Amino acid sequence: MDPNEREGWTKIVTAEDIDYHMDEIGQAETNAHLVAEMFGEFPLDKWSRLLVPGCGTGQMFDYIRPADIGNLEFTFTDLNPRFLLKLRERIPRYMCTNYIIADDIDKYLSELLAMASGSDSNLLVLYDGETPIGYIGLRYFESPLGNQRIANENYLYVLPEKRGLASMRLIRNAKFLAKHKGCSHLILNASNLASELHDKVCRVYEKMGLVKFETSFIVELKESRGVSSDVSAEVLKARV
Repeated sequence: MDPNEREGWTKIVTAEDIDYHMDEIGQAETNAHLVAEMFGEFPLDKWSRLLVPGCGTGQMFDYIRPADIGNLEFTFTDLNPRFLLKLRERIPRYMCTNYIIADDIDKYLSELLAMASGSDSNLLVLYDGETPIGYIGLRYFESPLGNQRIANENYLYVLPEKRGLASMRLIRNAKFLAKHKGCSHLILNASNLASELHDKVCRVYEKMGLVKFETSFIVELKESRGVSSDVSAEVLKARV
């Protein structure tokens, strides 16, 4: 993207500007009708995944009915994080377990790549056969409170239809990897998740022995038998 155009969308145009413009010309309501018409004409399978780049403030969700979109998973992305804050307020409750918000998809992907090749991080990918179904990113840092190394989760994602046992498998592999990297504790985060998904994830963390600490969960890493991780690869692989 042209640097001037990026600056315009991230520093000059506000969320209020977008909302006013979309409301003034009736674009949000039109978009909602077009989406309903498209899904009616081309129905998608349950848990199909849709990427919505340049999603803006999501004003069309003021006009979308639950029946119009069904059980789909959306990934919303926009260059302007203030647009996404407005979107998060708007997304109807029936979608609260079916969406991901990435504030800048280019930045998101570059950070994942950096984690895969960094000296103080790893990206662990969970596979079902030859198909990747989830990943977790770990960054390592020295604790300011003592002579300990800590692993902190930065990204955690599992396909909706594979969540549950696969999520637990991924976390077990992450614990083993962090221990292999000389860490004494692992921190997992849940504060940025949608409400119902947040509650489900918190229950999984507690079931796996993690202790809640403010908006995160922490567990001491003890000696355990190995799990199926290739700890020599830059992008590490685990199997379900």
